[in-house]
Amino acid sequence: MAGDRYTFFSVVPVGQSPETYDPSPREMMRVGRGAAYFYIGQLGFEQMLVNSIHENKADAYTFNLSEGMNYHDEIEDAYVHMADSLAVEPGTGSGGNEYAERAGKKSHYHGYGGHDPHIWVSFKGARVMSGNILKALTSIDEENQAYYQSNYSRLVDRIDSLEEVLQKQLENLSCRSFVIYHPALTYFAEEFGLKQYSIEYEGKEPSPALLKKLIEETAAEKVGVVFVQMEFDRKHAEQIAREIDARTVVINPLDYQWDKQMEIIAKALAAYGKAD
Repeated sequence: MAGDRYTFFSVVPVGQSPETYDPSPREMMRVGRGAAYFYIGQLGFEQMLVNSIHENKADAYTFNLSEGMNYHDEIEDAYVHMADSLAVEPGTGSGGNEYAERAGKKSHYHGYGGHDPHIWVSFKGARVMSGNILKALTSIDEENQAYYQSNYSRLVDRIDSLEEVLQKQLENLSCRSFVIYHPALTYFAEEFGLKQYSIEYEGKEPSPALLKKLIEETAAEKVGVVFVQMEFDRKHAEQIAREIDARTVVINPLDYQWDKQMEIIAKALAAYGKAD
């Protein structure tokens, strides 16, 4: 959208997790020299980063790209269902009750305020973010408003076209469920009528009891694909895939090539998401 008017860079390098990455002083200096800083708005580490930017440069331009987005609470229905099925009376010692207790609470793992922050892995989120980027660019460079507006229109057309392609790819799936290590596809799943089973919960690996239940339920549904993000360990994803005879597919929702990743996710679901 900015074309040749600005150069953009990501604070978090390729292959690194925003949850664990700690920018170096040199990188923070680069951020401070920038004309503006764009942030998602619901990632906890970003709030600290934005506060640091304003402490060092009171008049810094910072823009929340999630403004106007209708967020979900950061908790997955499929995972809650499994946690409830493991609930037992206190004192029985089965080990499942801790997950049932978590199911009744909002997770604060990495969503600021208890919301699922992964809006960029969705078409609605992409449109909201694009609109906010347009507002930001025109506010700091009003003279080139027509240029940004033109680029924005072309970008939205590309987003709309890709969404139509994916809708056709995913409309006839027999099995509309998938497994993913880190629950980053909540909004994507909602848009296409899919069900997301998350291996990880609140940033923690599942207990043996919950892992067993996850395998049983996804095997019964004949789930055909297990996604794992490139920055996470693949051990549990590969174990589940073997147990339920599914394919493990590595994805990178943080990829700069947003459209490419959306295509990879849809193609995997279309190829392996059909029940016998």
